[in-house]
Amino acid sequence: MALIDQFPGRGRDPLLKQAQKILAQRQTRALVVDRDLLGEPGWDILLCAFIAARKGEPCVLADVAQTIDLGLATTQRWADALTERGFVSQRKGLLEISVDAEAKLAGLFRKQRIELMQELGSGYDTAPSGTAGADPS
Repeated sequence: MALIDQFPGRGRDPLLKQAQKILAQRQTRALVVDRDLLGEPGWDILLCAFIAARKGEPCVLADVAQTIDLGLATTQRWADALTERGFVSQRKGLLEISVDAEAKLAGLFRKQRIELMQELGSGYDTAPSGTAGADPS
């Protein structure tokens, strides 16, 4: 099963889909570069909490640890740090993203979507660097 399929969205929430794609892309980086070189567990935990909130589902810390391929104790330490800084709250093994953090992530994802649509709408050149405008002859 594809990673993105583990997070089936309800309805057509574009911000949920954006967060799911970001998380899936982050996880597939391990196919190219060792995870220990690219680790950002705090961000991954926030993405999981955002996804759960947008889906209206509980965010279980143990499931988050499994999703981000990190030990439960390490995931708990990062969740504690996020809690101390007001990004999430915790209760009985569940995480809940704060209203402020959810709004900030939603704003970030909206901005990313707008920028992408603008680039696509303006004929953004997707050719590899050095080939744009090259003479085909």
